[in-house]
Amino acid sequence: MEDLPVEASHRRRPQRPLHRGPEGRRYRGKLTTLVALLRDHYDAVEADLRRFYGVDLADLWAGELSLRRLSAYVANLPAESATWAAEHGVAQGLTPTDLLLADIFHALAGEPHPIKPRTTEATSSAAKTRHEALAAKLRAQRARLAREAQQAQEGGAAA
Repeated sequence: MEDLPVEASHRRRPQRPLHRGPEGRRYRGKLTTLVALLRDHYDAVEADLRRFYGVDLADLWAGELSLRRLSAYVANLPAESATWAAEHGVAQGLTPTDLLLADIFHALAGEPHPIKPRTTEATSSAAKTRHEALAAKLRAQRARLAREAQQAQEGGAAA
């Protein structure tokens, strides 16, 4: 029997590439991506499985549907599915073709098409506004707590 070189016996398996989800989220592997999809869009996945494959998602919990088969079903859902729409932040029923046509309309007319989803700028500005409001509330709370602590120290020192 031939001995393997020390280097070969300790080689690491190359790391798998990260799958990027919406909004820059990263998932590693099929199972993790599937679990995240079920967590975020359970109802859409359930409706699509029933609509396109006649499969009940409850069969997963009953042991009649394997994770491998569920993963294959979800990976091959068409672009018209509610799951695709939910993952990409567009209205249900819109296909990539519809979105491309809306982009052409925008290019020719100079204004966005009504079906076009909100831009990320609008979404990020709404999140920024919310963040600023929460930060202001936090600063006010910290100031109130500091005043109360100072009053408690002054009251304790006077006694």
